[in-house]
Amino acid sequence: MAEMGDKTQLATVALAAQFNTIIPVWMGTTTGMMIADGIGIVIGIVLGKKIPERTVKWIAALIFIFFGLFGLYDSVPQHLLTKTNIVGAMIITAVLIYLTSRIEKQDLNVETEK
Repeated sequence: MAEMGDKTQLATVALAAQFNTIIPVWMGTTTGMMIADGIGIVIGIVLGKKIPERTVKWIAALIFIFFGLFGLYDSVPQHLLTKTNIVGAMIITAVLIYLTSRIEKQDLNVETEK
């Protein structure tokens, strides 16, 4: 249970069971993943040359924060989801992000001085 399969693995198992064949399904799913990964790599290389790494990191961080808050919203009891609590959580998150970025900058400055 520590690592459940992703959708691709589950789809591969389901297709192999449905068609009672392993090798063709395995070859098809592997080929499909290689094509999809290749497209993702090419797009990543092209965009990586045009978008600064810092911007990509911030966008990724904001997306993860959004999904984290969305997950919390679904799992927290409704009586705790008041406007005050939500705004407070957003302020705390923003402060922690700011402090983390400041600490990271200080660490870089200390390493540069050595």
